Amino acid sequence: MKKATKKQRKIAFLLTSLLAVMLLTATVFAVFASAETSGTDGWNFNDRSKYATNPIYMENHITEMPKTFEAYVNMTDKGTSPIISNFVKTNRGCVKFGVNSDGYPEVRLQNFVWVPDAAKYYTLKTHVTFNSDDACILNKGWTHIAVTYAPGTDCAGTFTLYVNGAEVQTKEVAVDKPDDVATIKQSAALNYQVPELNIKTLQSDLRELSFGIEGSTSKGSYFRGSINSAALYSEILSPADIASAYENAKNNSKTYTPNSSVIAYYDYDMAGNDGTALIKDQSGNGHDFVVSFYERESEPEDYAYSFAFLGDTQFTVRYEADANDKYNLNGAYATSIYDWLVQNKDSKNIKYVLGLGDITESHTTPDLWPGEWELAVELHEKLEAAEMPYAIVEGNHDGYTNDPGTINQYFGNNKYFTDTITGYYKEGQIDSYYVNFEVGPHKYMIVALEHGADDNVLAWANEVVSNNPDRRVIVITHSLLSYDGDWTADDKLGGNKSLNDGIDTWNKFISLHENIIIAAAGHIDVDPIKRKTATGVNGNDVEIFLINPQTLDEANACETGMVAMFYFSDDGSEVQVEYISAYKTLEAQKTNPDAKDVLFGAENQFSFKTQKTIPFSSNTEYGYLDPDASLGKAFALFSDKEVVGVYDSYAALCEALAAAEGEDYQILLLSDYNNASDVSLPALDAEVIFDLGGNTLTVSNALNVSGGNLTLTFKNGTIVANN
Repeated sequence: MKKATKKQRKIAFLLTSLLAVMLLTATVFAVFASAETSGTDGWNFNDRSKYATNPIYMENHITEMPKTFEAYVNMTDKGTSPIISNFVKTNRGCVKFGVNSDGYPEVRLQNFVWVPDAAKYYTLKTHVTFNSDDACILNKGWTHIAVTYAPGTDCAGTFTLYVNGAEVQTKEVAVDKPDDVATIKQSAALNYQVPELNIKTLQSDLRELSFGIEGSTSKGSYFRGSINSAALYSEILSPADIASAYENAKNNSKTYTPNSSVIAYYDYDMAGNDGTALIKDQSGNGHDFVVSFYERESEPEDYAYSFAFLGDTQFTVRYEADANDKYNLNGAYATSIYDWLVQNKDSKNIKYVLGLGDITESHTTPDLWPGEWELAVELHEKLEAAEMPYAIVEGNHDGYTNDPGTINQYFGNNKYFTDTITGYYKEGQIDSYYVNFEVGPHKYMIVALEHGADDNVLAWANEVVSNNPDRRVIVITHSLLSYDGDWTADDKLGGNKSLNDGIDTWNKFISLHENIIIAAAGHIDVDPIKRKTATGVNGNDVEIFLINPQTLDEANACETGMVAMFYFSDDGSEVQVEYISAYKTLEAQKTNPDAKDVLFGAENQFSFKTQKTIPFSSNTEYGYLDPDASLGKAFALFSDKEVVGVYDSYAALCEALAAAEGEDYQILLLSDYNNASDVSLPALDAEVIFDLGGNTLTVSNALNVSGGNLTLTFKNGTIVANN
């Protein structure tokens, strides 16, 4: 055999080496493909432009505590990685399913509950992290994980982890309890079972469940990698069910039917998902995840004027005022709110700006607090320069708890602000005051109450409102509603029994007056607007609101700047609400001047009707039927198109209405009247000017009526006669 040359031996070596590399690569790829399941894709939270800068929240919150958590994920980087979670703080209620920073699955169940017997909050929590060698999923490719939770006694629980269909680790975990836990057990207000408590806070605490993210990348955590599917179940799945779920995920089945106890099921590969805007619940239970911030499609329609409500601005002011704060990224947080208001004053016809307290944050940090107040004054000077009236109230962070005179120090001598005030509880002190103003023909009053107003303040407020029955009243204070949208208790006032909480303020003041239409407050840190419709002693409905974006601001490093806009119809009876991010809107308009307002949460965009009924009284004047106005010669009262009577005076009409209960009526103004036989309804096919039920008058619609000798004009809430 001919001996190979040196050159041939070199070529042979290179070919052999290349073949070895190719075989090794193929082997490695085969192993990788086997672990990852070639072709699998998912929601990639490393792509911050799609997901991680815009939290994705559950649109319709769950009502059952999950007993099984399941997901198919690919974790590619170290870092705390939530899958489905509403965890924000260690002292807030939450349910969290995710992976810790080192790649080990974890579940956290946590409750934050007020115990009246102890007059303070307690945090009960259980947090399990699976730490066996087989539990780690970091850089293991696509991996199926499932955790079952079996509640035990005395707040204990058993958690079992399955990885790729096989049981890996079981842990018995007790709940962390405060030292004086005996006090909790003695409290009738506390059900000492974590699942029930937790699901309550899941529904009512500061935020809904989110998908793949907690807060935002500015300050929160996001899943380091991709999520292909995830599910929550109300029952403990059997090992066989978990193995079946793993096979479904691994084989990328698009026809998988989850166990019947499924609460919610999400699959990247199934129909209905809409890019970044929608992660659809495939179970049919409606627990879709949607992006929290989005650009409006169209402007509100058919409104005449608006009011702007500002919840607690404390973090936006704090981070902007302190240039050295680590979250001061560009410093325009609070400024964006007031710039947006001024910019939209005319286009949205903003008639009043109403602040709900906690203007500032650092009341316990003397070095920072004055700077925050100075910034707050500068911001309100923007409104003054634009001739936009505003009302403010003091929150607990504004010095209520340690220096109650501070708000008076910075705003009490502000001539623009104080010139708008009609009267004070204590002359010259802006702790509690009221403002009378008009919007067209509508007479309004703002009653601004100090935080936890005591009985003396509420007695004063009762007198003020009673003396102004012709005014539509809006009440602002710092605390009315809690996380669940129900009234606050004295927990948030430090247990001080001399002060009034939300339910006391309702019972002792708001509920007693049928001309109070809206009451709004902040204080409780909850992302969405909370709304409660409460019925007063006179049968009138009052809309109560909790508006407080402080944790939304904090979790997003203040890149929010929230404004709650209330748009009123021409007659003031219908209101459209929008929750707008001033900061995100102005940022978008820097690159696109035509960009529309950025809204937060579809559930925060809604409408409601104000209490538009006005009682009839023979000795009281009201805005919609003013007996001193030149309204015409007589009033005709109809029931089902039949004449009930014709009255030549307002007092006579009121007397007739007071005796007429249980029927619906129409009333027409007669500008020319000779006798009752000449009176008839125009041919309007039952279209009415006013509907009368019992002893109330409801403004129904705006139209001109002219028929025979009947002539009436209804315009902007006022009746005038055409002769």
